[in-house]
Amino acid sequence: TRSAVAGGQALLVSPYHPLAAFSAGAAMGRNKLIYALSDVAVVVSSAEGSGGTWTGALEALKGGWVPVFVREGVGAPDGNRALVSLGGHPLPDELVPETVTATDLLALAPPLSPAPEPAPANDQTRLFD
Repeated sequence: TRSAVAGGQALLVSPYHPLAAFSAGAAMGRNKLIYALSDVAVVVSSAEGSGGTWTGALEALKGGWVPVFVREGVGAPDGNRALVSLGGHPLPDELVPETVTATDLLALAPPLSPAPEPAPANDQTRLFD
């Protein structure tokens, strides 16, 4: 909030200028930072195959950035089930008390696989050969 920022108790991170107009593309780009700076991700509700929640969760799963937990149970949409089938960790309603912490969820998650090492420069395809 503003008082936290004014009091030096918050950190704001953005690749965009503060006066930049809102756009869906910028919001999707911002999601990468949110996932990358998180300890764990929790998907409460996602459409299947579209939207910022779907795209961000899918990128986090493919990149192995953080464990992605996905709510299951009454009223969970098809997108949630699809994310679980793609590697998200199921989070049944009965496992979620009124408050759950990232530490609680990390204890449930298997360790992340390390990201693959980038290819050496000499193994990369040249653009202008």
